Amino acid sequence: MGKKYGIVGLNGSGKTTFVSLLMGLYHTYTGEIRMNGVSIKDIPTQVVQAYFSPVMQNFGTYAYTIHENISLSEEIDVEKIERLLNQVGMLDKVRSLPKGLNTYITEEYNDEGTDLSGGEKQKIAIARAFYKKDPFNILDEPTSALDPLAERGIFDLFDKFVEDRVGIYISHRMPSIKMADEIFVLDKGKIVEHGTMEDLLRNKGLFFEFYTL
Repeated sequence: MGKKYGIVGLNGSGKTTFVSLLMGLYHTYTGEIRMNGVSIKDIPTQVVQAYFSPVMQNFGTYAYTIHENISLSEEIDVEKIERLLNQVGMLDKVRSLPKGLNTYITEEYNDEGTDLSGGEKQKIAIARAFYKKDPFNILDEPTSALDPLAERGIFDLFDKFVEDRVGIYISHRMPSIKMADEIFVLDKGKIVEHGTMEDLLRNKGLFFEFYTL
C-alpha cells in the first residue's frame, strides 16, 4: 500500500530543495540521506534517480515526437500512452494532429512539428511521470499552467496512481493537500510541523495560518 506526503510552505522555505536532495540532484549538504539504510552518497546517482518519477516546476518537453516525450524511448506502449493522454485530457488534441503520437513538438527537427501551449506541455510532462513505474512519484507545483478543474483532475489521477507507490507533492493550494496521509510544513529550510491535516488544523500553528488564508 502506498503513502502520500504533502509538502507545504512559503516561497523560499525549501520545498523544492527538499525533494531535489531526495533525488540526489545536490551532492553538497550536511547530514545524511539514506536509502534502505545506505547513504545515497554511496550509491551511484543514476541508481538513486531511477527510483523517482518527478514533475517539477521547471518541467521540460523536448523537440522529439509526442510518444518519445512520454516514453523517453523509441519502444512504446501505444495503448498505455493513449490511456494516459486521455486521463490528462490530451488524447483528443493528439488525435487531431496529422501524425498523432508521431507528431514532433516544435519545428526544430521536423517542419511538420507543432507547438503546444504551456498547459498542454505540462500535461505531456505529467503523462511522462505516470508512464514510468518508479516507486516514488513527485509533483512539485506541476499544475501551475492548468485551470482549477484540470488541476483537480490531475491530483485525482495522482491519487489513483500512487496506490502502491510513495507520492510526494508540493502545492500552495490547500485543496490539493487534503489527499495527503501526512503533511510536512517547512519554514526557512526546516520542518516546523508535521502530521495529518486534522492534527495540524487542531494545533493552530503555521499550517493553520496557511489554511485559513
